[in-house]
Amino acid sequence: ADALHRGNRAVKLDASGLKAFGSPNLPPLATMGISCSVRWDLVRPPSPGRFRLMPDFDPNLVIIRVFPGPFTTLRNTLQPPLKGAILQTF
Repeated sequence: ADALHRGNRAVKLDASGLKAFGSPNLPPLATMGISCSVRWDLVRPPSPGRFRLMPDFDPNLVIIRVFPGPFTTLRNTLQPPLKGAILQTF
């Protein structure tokens, strides 16, 4: 059965298989096949209050997108006053 995983818990387990993603530390939130089975005990409730956009992020943060293939230097990207980095991998 196909599974729905919480995004921050899912990891790539197989580079060539059809069921490439899984969550070793948390069971699937739902499984889909002929029918759909949701584990409501694992689904988080909505946050209280209204959704707020926070436009004032620190400008000293960088998102690094890493794709399969040749890796080039990040020397210019990782210079001070960098305070944090987000790795977006595929």
